[in-house]
Amino acid sequence: MISVVLPLYNAARVVGGQLDALAGQAYSGAWELIVADNGSTDGSPAIVERWRDRIPSMRVIDASIRRGAAAARNLGAVAGQRRSDQRSDHDGAVATVPPEQARVLDRAFTGTGRRVIELPLVSM
Repeated sequence: MISVVLPLYNAARVVGGQLDALAGQAYSGAWELIVADNGSTDGSPAIVERWRDRIPSMRVIDASIRRGAAAARNLGAVAGQRRSDQRSDHDGAVATVPPEQARVLDRAFTGTGRRVIELPLVSM
C-alpha cells in the first residue's frame, strides 16, 4: 500500500487541481490518500469531500492540533497504512508517475517498514 499525504489549509481555490491530478494517476496498485486538514476555514474540507467518489481510498483527518504544513504531513503519515508514502502539497500538481515506476517503488519497499518517497511537484 502506498499512502499519499496531502496537507490542507485554506486551499479552496487550488485543491481541486491537486485532487484531479491524484485521481488521474495510472498506478493500479493499492494506494490511499490521507488529506490532513490543518484547520481550514475557507470550505476546503467540503471541496475535498466532493472528490470522494473519484478517490474512494481517500480519508480526511483533523490535523489542526499543531499548525503548519510539516505538522499536518507528519500527522497524515502516522495515519497512513502504507509501506511507503508520497507527500504532496495542496497548491502543486502531482507529476504523473509512470505505472511501471510506481510498481518498482512499491516492490522496492515491500517488507522494509516505513519509508518516505517524495513525488516531484509541478507548480500550478
